[in-house]
Amino acid sequence: MNSFVHSGVRIPYANTGSLISSGGVVVLGVGPNRFIGVAVADIAATTGTGELAVDGVFALTFLSTDTGSVGDVVWWDTANSRCTVTRSSTTVYAGRLALAKGNGDTTGNVRLNDVGRLTGLLYNQVAAGTALTASSTETALGAFTIPANVLKVGDKLRIRYQGIATATNSTDTLAVKLYIGGLSGTALISHAATDVANNDVFSGEYELTVRTIGASGTIVGCGTYKSVPAAEGTATYKDDILASTAIDTTAAQDITVSGTWSTTNAGNSCRLDVLSVELVG
Repeated sequence: MNSFVHSGVRIPYANTGSLISSGGVVVLGVGPNRFIGVAVADIAATTGTGELAVDGVFALTFLSTDTGSVGDVVWWDTANSRCTVTRSSTTVYAGRLALAKGNGDTTGNVRLNDVGRLTGLLYNQVAAGTALTASSTETALGAFTIPANVLKVGDKLRIRYQGIATATNSTDTLAVKLYIGGLSGTALISHAATDVANNDVFSGEYELTVRTIGASGTIVGCGTYKSVPAAEGTATYKDDILASTAIDTTAAQDITVSGTWSTTNAGNSCRLDVLSVELVG
């Protein structure tokens, strides 16, 4: 049973499902941006309101065979309602071990949602993205959110992506972009709008360096990308340089790959197959 060791930040929560018992874990957010909260008291079913702790140290249920050292990253397994040291398609980031966990222990002390210096591979897309079909509106093909106040001076972000045009119509074109800050943010890469053929692919990679932090922080960067979506094995690459550019590190920042078809036609479809974000600090 999950229990408190030390509770920090709490947020209000309106329950629309079944009873949440004290110590129960609730998954918040959607997609790759999910995190967990722990009920500080029972929250009644359907219309109950209460509080969730999203910070602090908690004794959470674990897979007994898991072992780990202080500071190791742990995940909440939504399929089995317990923590684990192994990431999978059913896990959500939970935090880091506050104390070492030995083999056979069914609980472990976790510093909840401790992403302050979460480094290494932050995100790696594990399934084909949702297809963008029959739309001429610029649309996110895939995204990952870097939480607020994570980036530090000297940090490096490494981003890699790849996608494919699975179906095409006539001379309709496809444009692809990579952003930091979402669709309204800074465009890092812009693949030229291209009359693509079936199975043409697009790809690119970028490195960003954080120079200063805060609401008026700055980043610089460089990258390479396939100049236009084209058949596999026929790539022509371009380079891109980002001069010093403003970034608010006190706010969450979305790494986003977008696609835009020139016309709305059911015969046009593309998707993102690869998106990885790595933080080196």
